[in-house]
Amino acid sequence: MRSAGADENLFLRPTDLIFLEPACESGYITKEGHDVRFCSAEARDTLIVVRIYSTKNMEATQMLLAQLNALAQRANEDGILTYMPFKRRDSVDTEVSVLERYSSKAAFEQAEKSLHELSIKARAAAEHVDVSIWENGIGHIRSPGSNQAP
Repeated sequence: MRSAGADENLFLRPTDLIFLEPACESGYITKEGHDVRFCSAEARDTLIVVRIYSTKNMEATQMLLAQLNALAQRANEDGILTYMPFKRRDSVDTEVSVLERYSSKAAFEQAEKSLHELSIKARAAAEHVDVSIWENGIGHIRSPGSNQAP
């Protein structure tokens, strides 16, 4: 799994993190009262989703950021612990990454249902979407190379 992910460049490289900055004011890394330490049992029990949206040009990126900002404003349900869109600050203006963290798989499924229309608009604004889902510390590639829902 790790080898396949590395070969296909499906995972974010640690060195890429220095080029990311928050993409909208509505996103949040954590809600009050939720532990985000990686070694805690609570953090291991959460479900993490990383979506990487690729667009054709800056105009499409601006449309995508508007949709992600609307999603971040609506993503205030109890089961959503983190929702943070990131854009690159190294002159690559056609890629936006979104870090999402849910309290459980059920919370993820509930959020997918309630935010379905906005999610479709965000995917439509992107040319390409890669989605990785991490559950109990194990990654699952759900829809690489597709802008369809995971």
